Amino acid sequence: MKRGAKLLLLRIHSLWERFRYGSQNKWIFIPDLSRGVGGPQTFVGLLTSVLKERGWVVTRNRYSPFAVALIPISWDLELISHWKKRGCKIVQRLDGLFYDPSSGGYDEVKNRECAKIYHELADTVVFQSEYSKSQCSHFLQKSGAKVEEIILNGTNLSAENPRHRPSSSWKFVATGNFRDRSMIEPLLTALDKLYMKRKDFELNLLGPVSSEWSELLKHKPYLKHEKCVSREGIEQRLKEAHVFIFSFLNPNCPNSVIEAVGCGLPVVSFDSGAMMELCGFNAELLAKVSERVVQVETELSGEKLFEKLELCLLNYEKFAESSFENRLNLRLETSVDAYESLLTGSL
Repeated sequence: MKRGAKLLLLRIHSLWERFRYGSQNKWIFIPDLSRGVGGPQTFVGLLTSVLKERGWVVTRNRYSPFAVALIPISWDLELISHWKKRGCKIVQRLDGLFYDPSSGGYDEVKNRECAKIYHELADTVVFQSEYSKSQCSHFLQKSGAKVEEIILNGTNLSAENPRHRPSSSWKFVATGNFRDRSMIEPLLTALDKLYMKRKDFELNLLGPVSSEWSELLKHKPYLKHEKCVSREGIEQRLKEAHVFIFSFLNPNCPNSVIEAVGCGLPVVSFDSGAMMELCGFNAELLAKVSERVVQVETELSGEKLFEKLELCLLNYEKFAESSFENRLNLRLETSVDAYESLLTGSL
């Protein structure tokens, strides 16, 4: 469809929205991220559905009468500048920034639009975690926003009891978009070492793996890889598992970890990024990395991850019970309450 015709349809649709919802409702613009993969897409889907349930009109139409726009990371700078000039409040919700995982070097080109909004256009900046704020401050210094907030992500919680030690086989699970070597290699190194000592486990790896690293998956007798799994399928695999294993460099507030904790699973991982904020109740299961704000790939040790996995299996009931009790800290409703309060204050 040509650009002119598409814009005309958007204008017509905005008139229909005004007629359907009226002008007294709370309107908010949130970009369409339905084609995306990973954290921002998951967050937008959950937040949008709950806001609608609470009476908000969530629109993707640039011509609709919204007074606040929630921008996950970055968006069209020209449109955002136009909205700000007409009095619309801009709320930027930040994940992490682009950097070189091998050196920790900042990527100025990929972060250009995000940095512009952060310094000049945002009225409010929402960080996913204390670590998210630290990383952004490390690379970008202070924002130009009048308000800065930290709001952890949340998820729907499982009502099931924590898993007990199995009589036959352990089920491990890892989920994500496995695009970097650091997300695969330490994980497999740890499980290779465990497999040399015992054979009573399997790993269900859920999500796409970059073709660059797919060779690493070959000849792993304990591994089952599912590239495409629905959200319902992931939830079911988590409920069937005993331990969630997470290898990730400088995570800001990973939805995969939050979903695992929401199911009462112990998380074996690294003390990197926001992991101590999310899983500090089982701090013994987080392998030491370094004190650097932005850690690098070579600091993630598969040997240390193996040690934490063994510790988890030896004391499983304790860690599982702790995870189940602390899952209440990551309720989706708590996160949405905080966003709704912030957004209402922006109107």
